[in-house]
Amino acid sequence: VTRSKAQVAQAQSQVTALATGGFAERESTKSGAVQQQLRKAQAVGSATEKNVTGSDIASTRATAFVVVTTHVTSTQGTADGLTYLYLDLQRVGGLWKIDDVQNLSSST
Repeated sequence: VTRSKAQVAQAQSQVTALATGGFAERESTKSGAVQQQLRKAQAVGSATEKNVTGSDIASTRATAFVVVTTHVTSTQGTADGLTYLYLDLQRVGGLWKIDDVQNLSSST
């Protein structure tokens, strides 16, 4: 997925729609600062999930491990990397939603 500066707000809305109340609130709080940093750096990036593995699946809770490749171009240069995410999921109204995300590594 490639996001320009103009698409960041739309992407944030999509994340919020897939999140539980607590996670959505935490992400909304951070989104303004993140958008400001992206505009300042004139950052354009793309990310592609390479692998998604589910585990510890129960009736209302589950976890997933996601590996994402990233490419970012900004005023500071270009960076490619891998990001490893650990997702806590919660079943809400029959849908799996993100309850928490832990970034296990930073892009290189």
